[in-house]
Amino acid sequence: MATILVDYENVQGFQGLKGVDYLNENDHLIIFYSVSCMKIAKEYMEPIRESGCQFTIYKLKTSRKNALDFYIATEAGRLSALGNGQIALISRDKGFDSISDFFSVNDSLRGTKLVVCDSIEHGLEKLTDPEDIERRRLIRDKMQTADIEVEFGKIQEANAVRAKISQLLEDTQYKPMTDNIVKFFSNNKSETSRKLYTGTLHEFGLKDGVAIYRLLKDVV
Repeated sequence: MATILVDYENVQGFQGLKGVDYLNENDHLIIFYSVSCMKIAKEYMEPIRESGCQFTIYKLKTSRKNALDFYIATEAGRLSALGNGQIALISRDKGFDSISDFFSVNDSLRGTKLVVCDSIEHGLEKLTDPEDIERRRLIRDKMQTADIEVEFGKIQEANAVRAKISQLLEDTQYKPMTDNIVKFFSNNKSETSRKLYTGTLHEFGLKDGVAIYRLLKDVV
């Protein structure tokens, strides 16, 4: 369970909402905004709706210097007092690090994990709720870098396999099943011939499975 406070005025043009697709029904997303940032991309709103999370917005009442910052700091303290133990402040404003520092040295606030990050994705990755281990694993996996040449090679190999299977199926009754057969083979190509055979029977049935396996043998 995570409570996310977004300094929208500060991060709206810097992918601060990246990571909304990781939200779930146990999370609470709070966006602080002003008249200078009244729009939000639909690409973010759809995942927010689908997540089922509690969604709250606070609009700045009167424009003053650092006004939204005070809103956010006040709300962070209030939520902590109510027992919210996992809070992420989403902002590029380094001044919010002082809030994190205060939480870390104040005995009455140490029960709350509060992090300051530039995006929802990074905020969720830095929190520590044991129930969100799998979510953090997924985020960290996607954040890893990859060798561009290795990844290019994988794509080229996959395209070659698809082309070969498509060619083998071209004049057969199984041509309409090309996508399913390619997906099956891609997921099982590292299996032994015996396991590939039994897997084909299980996936496509006895009669079709035998015929499809005979075609796939030419791809292995």
